[in-house]
Amino acid sequence: MENENKYIWSNLKNGTYSKLASDIPTVEYNTIPFRNIVISDNVFILNFHKSYKKVIIPKKIESLFISLLDKYELSKFLEEFIILSCASQKSFIDNIGTKAELKRDVLLQDFNNMKKDYAEFLNVIGIYLSSESKNKTNTISFKPDAAPTVSINNFFVLNDIYDTICKGLDITKENFLERKEELLDLKNNISVRHYSEVVKTSIVVNLYEFALKSSKRRSDSLRFVGCFLHISQIPTNSEEIDKKIDIDLFNDIDLFLKSIEIKNLAHYINIKRQKRFRL
Repeated sequence: MENENKYIWSNLKNGTYSKLASDIPTVEYNTIPFRNIVISDNVFILNFHKSYKKVIIPKKIESLFISLLDKYELSKFLEEFIILSCASQKSFIDNIGTKAELKRDVLLQDFNNMKKDYAEFLNVIGIYLSSESKNKTNTISFKPDAAPTVSINNFFVLNDIYDTICKGLDITKENFLERKEELLDLKNNISVRHYSEVVKTSIVVNLYEFALKSSKRRSDSLRFVGCFLHISQIPTNSEEIDKKIDIDLFNDIDLFLKSIEIKNLAHYINIKRQKRFRL
């Protein structure tokens, strides 16, 4: 196939991403490895390099990147920025889709809530182990598929169930807190609905630091990052997707930079520094 192993640029219109129209002038770039730009959470970049040998972008996008990088004296990194832009766009689009699918997919919802629900389950085990009463738990209910709920309240059966669970998880009254922490650490720490924001946070922070070496001014570096995201068709505020807002691309790079709202971008920097955003 002609476009096999080629990433084709997408544009954001009314909150929906669509591939390029055939009549738009384009240019191709090879997906070269990064030698200068460092992104800390770079799994999405590695996956992009494995999947695509070339990228196809509009000439207008290329022109905007040339103007932006020239403004910040970063022109020699043009190819890397274009590949990063495509990889960022692909990851953001994929995970925005996952966020929408999360509302419909029960398994995705379970994956997203696994650690929270497992913690609640372990809390019940902790109550059982710490209870001094012989009648530690009144009832356990099971809901088999296509069958009525089965409630078990027999003291001896209940104790057998809890003892089996505790042995299987290697939990005792003495080691409960330690084992609880170990078991939770093994569970999913990724919030599916937040992963697109994790990727964006990594991009914002790393490009901010990269641009700061050239611009020296915090506000200029934030505007650089904002321009990069908007050229890449990634909103600086993800709620813009839900509001079906388009991203304006100004031909004048100075006007483009002035249009960037840096307050929200600064928020991403603060999140990372305070280590509140967990992957």
